[in-house]
Amino acid sequence: KTQIFRVTQEAVNNACKYSKGDHVKFSLDRIGRKLVLKISDNGQGLDAGNVMFGNQDRKSLGLVSMRERTETSGGAFQIKSDGEGVLITCRWDFN
Repeated sequence: KTQIFRVTQEAVNNACKYSKGDHVKFSLDRIGRKLVLKISDNGQGLDAGNVMFGNQDRKSLGLVSMRERTETSGGAFQIKSDGEGVLITCRWDFN
């Protein structure tokens, strides 16, 4: 529960600080045996690969932290951006 809250908190914080959008949407659903968290915004988007895996000056520690929180709690983290907004999806097996 704490990891889900922290990932959501960081994603909403990032969207408010950096996206230049005016809408953030998030959902938490049980789909089959998975718990799926989705957070999206309608902002300017980003180069996800560069932000996640670029050199230290360009890395977003918030995104790296979200990925680490998700993966260390047994989940899978995915980020997509097409230049218009960002979609973060986290999936955990539901027991």
